Amino acid sequence: AVVSTQSTGEAGIKKSDINIHGDFCNEIEYVVTRSFNHKADTQKQKSSVFFLGQVDYSQKVTLSEEHVGYKWIAFDDAKNTAKFENYVNLYDAAQQFLNKN
Repeated sequence: AVVSTQSTGEAGIKKSDINIHGDFCNEIEYVVTRSFNHKADTQKQKSSVFFLGQVDYSQKVTLSEEHVGYKWIAFDDAKNTAKFENYVNLYDAAQQFLNKN
């Protein structure tokens, strides 16, 4: 339900247009540091859960107001743009999953 709510609300992609690989789920934990009104930085532990799905690259995308753009890119190119090791590990896990299935 979360995947369809997010994909529809954030990108205008309906659940019926996504081939979700239900056996893949990967959680990333990270720390967010924020500064508010010149006060001391605060740190907050967060986590994000990722699912693996495929859509046709010709799929029409309608972004929500909180986004400014998108780009379809090849899997390896996406992995190479990852700025944090946990995202590289996520791409590796997804690739291993796809290779097995």
